[in-house]
Amino acid sequence: MAWKDNLRKASFRGISFFVPSHELSGGRRLVTHEYPLRDEPYTEDLGLKAKRFSVEAYVVGDDYMNVRDSLIEALNKNGEGELVHPYLGSITVQCDSYSVNESDFEGRMARFSMQFVESGESKYPSESNDYIADAEDAAGALDDAAAESFADSFDVSGLPEFISLDALKDLNAFFGKIGLDIANVQSFFSTPLSLARSIQGLFSIFTDGDRSFKQSASTVIQFGAYGNYKTSSRAILETALVRNHNAIISLIREAAAAEAVRCAVAADYETRNDAEMILEKITGVLDDEMDRTQDTKLYIAQSALRAEAVLALPFDKLPEVVHRQISRPLPSLVLAYETYGDALRADELVARNCIMHPGFVSGDLNMVSA
Repeated sequence: MAWKDNLRKASFRGISFFVPSHELSGGRRLVTHEYPLRDEPYTEDLGLKAKRFSVEAYVVGDDYMNVRDSLIEALNKNGEGELVHPYLGSITVQCDSYSVNESDFEGRMARFSMQFVESGESKYPSESNDYIADAEDAAGALDDAAAESFADSFDVSGLPEFISLDALKDLNAFFGKIGLDIANVQSFFSTPLSLARSIQGLFSIFTDGDRSFKQSASTVIQFGAYGNYKTSSRAILETALVRNHNAIISLIREAAAAEAVRCAVAADYETRNDAEMILEKITGVLDDEMDRTQDTKLYIAQSALRAEAVLALPFDKLPEVVHRQISRPLPSLVLAYETYGDALRADELVARNCIMHPGFVSGDLNMVSA
């Protein structure tokens, strides 16, 4: 086979041309350091130079002007493009410069001198979303919206004392549920926004101590179903009682959902199933509250937190729990080696399935996908 048979038809961004000659330049980026009073220099190697391709080309034919204009347009385009080099094959390059020559002595022809530089890959940090920070911001936004909604709804001013006492009874029931005895809470009744912030702040007790974030999320989200909403008749005083009661219940549930998301996105999960279980509880609470609320700002905050929680939990990075039927008894060491190629994971199998005797393992097992 002649060497010319190996040449490819030259083109740039799909515009074809002929190449009588070319030059390729490259090398390494060297910096030579010459020090005072030293006879020997030091040459530092900073890596490869970008390859540069000088291509001498021409287009010819009765319609050469159309091809010439198309090639000029391709060379002027922003960004990288594919150069099909007759000697070097397909290369991703950017056009550094070019010149065009036409003369009466060479009719029906335009000559191009084109300089390309290899495009390479961007090694700079790329922009990415911080989904955990976004979820935490959305939780804060829900707290703000819930506190404002509570301040707009909760009101005991100018009403009979039993209205205040009923609200105090609801609050003391909640404080008792979380194991706290709060004195003088009635002093906050004149500033509902401060009362709302105080109640929201109480959920931080679930992240104190030795609890993991996953345990805290599971505990806090239980308060997403706290209490029961009431309905009222048209009686003015009964309406006030129910309005204050429902405002307290809503505030507690919203605060639980926000705090649960903060804990959930900070937690470490062994499996995708663990993360899905937490997320299902959180989204269930938010869905219920979204169905109930009449406050537009609160609804938007609930919806935003739901969306950010879904994005922040690392489902695609976690293994999944699968079921496997073991028909004949096997030692846990053998089963772990067969499943994971690692006999040291035998204890994980035993603990996950509460196996009584690790020497004889059989039946339907829950196992983390390899």
